[in-house]
Amino acid sequence: MSEAIDRPTESDLARFYRSQSFWLDSIEESLEPLPSMEEDLQCDIVIVGAGFTGLWTAYFLKRNAPDLDVVVLEKEIAGFGAAGRNGGACSSWWDSIFPWLRDPETREAAVNLQRRLIDTVPRIGEICASEGIDCHFAHNGLIMTAANEREAQQLSKAAHVLAKYGFPAPDYEYLDQAATREMVATEGAIASLFTPHNAAVQPARLARGLAGAVRASGVKLFERSAAVRLEQGRVVTDRGVARADTVLLAAEAYVSKLAGFERQLAPIHSRMLVTAPLDETLKETIGGSRRRCFAMSGDGYGHLTADGRIAFGARGSYYFGSRIRKNFGLGTRETKWMRELLFRSFPALRGVPVTHAWGGAMALPRNEKPFVFLDGKRRFGWAGGHASAGVAPSCMAGETLADLVLGLDTVRVHEPWVVNELPPLWEPEPLRWLGITGVKAWRRFFPA
Repeated sequence: MSEAIDRPTESDLARFYRSQSFWLDSIEESLEPLPSMEEDLQCDIVIVGAGFTGLWTAYFLKRNAPDLDVVVLEKEIAGFGAAGRNGGACSSWWDSIFPWLRDPETREAAVNLQRRLIDTVPRIGEICASEGIDCHFAHNGLIMTAANEREAQQLSKAAHVLAKYGFPAPDYEYLDQAATREMVATEGAIASLFTPHNAAVQPARLARGLAGAVRASGVKLFERSAAVRLEQGRVVTDRGVARADTVLLAAEAYVSKLAGFERQLAPIHSRMLVTAPLDETLKETIGGSRRRCFAMSGDGYGHLTADGRIAFGARGSYYFGSRIRKNFGLGTRETKWMRELLFRSFPALRGVPVTHAWGGAMALPRNEKPFVFLDGKRRFGWAGGHASAGVAPSCMAGETLADLVLGLDTVRVHEPWVVNELPPLWEPEPLRWLGITGVKAWRRFFPA
């Protein structure tokens, strides 16, 4: 990560938050933390985590029950975690849907879930417009490219499955090499899968704007207030105890640092970099002028930012002991590898400076399925495990969790990711590290 833009009036802490990603660094508003929770409190609902899932849950709770006393607790600042570090694709493409589509017992509910995911992309744009959230929303689709016949067959198979269950072109369309090259000039692409149901966003602006919207609705957001332990009806923090009728967990990968939750989700790191702004010729050369998101089947994904940069990411690693890594600066080995991947994929960009590099942790459940859960007796709820495609699903999860908490019998609460039991625990170390890294290597050489 390059040094944050110099803002002399900001504290060292605010400058630290800016240094975590280009998305946070480029926000105009102050990143000075809101007040912490300085004494014990009592409320109706307390939510742990001010990322997308926690903020959307608070948003829909207050929209359906304005009189509820809702508190959100955040260890750092809103948008500090995956919400402020991800690739910026608000997408209807979701690997998690395929097992549910193939299973006859969950197929009908999975089709409904996929339709809602498609509808969620423009809905987020509409909510942002109504709430005055300028997250640079650009609804121009996603193209996933294949560099060899095996990858092309995988994309063709995915298009066939989606068409079979009610999502043919133009929802998801398999394209040959010529049609692919008209959309994106990725070196070596021989085919692709295109969906119009995708928007590019500035994710930190979305998270920070959503935090402002929930505060305006009456939600109390306490930053720099770290949850230490969850108990029935209580969240013990480093600042005091928050007592509530209902306790909700929405901390994604960071739950691995919460007592009693160390093996619930595995933090898998992705990596990102951003170039300097491109001139118009370069934008046209690589096919990025419309801010359409792209992804390569092997690795690499990105889009053109609102100020004309390429934001480029790659899936990362698991670190022993569920460690969440902080340093992914410009000089690291991983960033040098990503820079070369970017230039190999788009040779015209070679020589364009890279100005920022960072990383972030996403949450992977042991069964690789995202979930929404509520124990009605204990009044404990949790939504998470979105892995690499969380921007749109986190909105859906937040609304579903709000429905469960409020006891609403909606279509949403019958979707296949609403579960009665939490995902199985990950193995203890070193088995966890061996399993995750081994499966990652196997899938690279022998994909399904």
